[in-house]
Amino acid sequence: MVLANVASEMYFSLLAVYLAQLGAGVGQVGLVFSLAAIVPLALQIFGGWLSDSIGRLRTIAIGAAVASAGYVLLPLAPRWQWAILALAVEYVSGSMVGPSFSAFIAEQSSEEMRGRVFGVSKSIYLTVAVIGPVLGWFLAQRYGFRLMLAAAAGLYLTAAVLRVWMATALRFNGGRAAERPTLRSLRASLGSMFAMLAAGGLATWLLITDGVRDIAYGLCFNLEPLYMSQVGSLNAQQIGALNSTRGIGLVVASLLAGWLSDRLGERRVILTALILQCAGLILFVRTTAFAGFAAAVVVQGLGFGAMIPA
Repeated sequence: MVLANVASEMYFSLLAVYLAQLGAGVGQVGLVFSLAAIVPLALQIFGGWLSDSIGRLRTIAIGAAVASAGYVLLPLAPRWQWAILALAVEYVSGSMVGPSFSAFIAEQSSEEMRGRVFGVSKSIYLTVAVIGPVLGWFLAQRYGFRLMLAAAAGLYLTAAVLRVWMATALRFNGGRAAERPTLRSLRASLGSMFAMLAAGGLATWLLITDGVRDIAYGLCFNLEPLYMSQVGSLNAQQIGALNSTRGIGLVVASLLAGWLSDRLGERRVILTALILQCAGLILFVRTTAFAGFAAAVVVQGLGFGAMIPA
């Protein structure tokens, strides 16, 4: 996870700026991310179901193997339109790896310790949010975007090879045989899930609040590097430093929030996280100075970090 997410942070922290260099305008950058987002919309539920059927590590390996192609394609893209295909293939990873990794952590922890286990494990791999942007801007500033993206592809391919090895090694899966996925089991899973979400209970409201939050950040998060570059006149080095600063907030808050979730309950921590994220976004759009951006991303990082284990 650390290797894969260092690659991801390098890849995404300056991607909007790279697309602009390939000739994309602000609207076209938004179009790239919007079209690519169709992939997780279509595959996220499938990825979770596949994980339940064939096992966590096998699903992670499949997602990583497919996503590797996206990492290889992007440095080779001659025009910004090619990035749609590269990004769509890379998004397969989130649809497969994301549900499996979280489910794997939950299965390894007891209920009374689950928040702390999530907090610690997520903090370990969230350190990449500090390392990745710094490494990304250093390579981009010194050697150019294509070499930086090639280095990210190399890291991700290494992670993919390790994941395939883990999925096929008996020492990690305990010799568990994969169940054969069937359309009948998929329909049953979808039916029970949609019934739960439509029932008007806690799951419904979690879906609504998290969906609104994701839409809000989907409107702006992918364009933040362009905003800081064009409105704040920041260079790649400064943008990378700000992304790393956000990463520090993520790590610190995730550790603390895991412990607080076990002590005070997840709902209070989620509410606090939403307030911090909202405050960070307000700070971000009310400044054009480096110091103001730094304050905003710290508050955002604390909000995102607190949300993760809860």
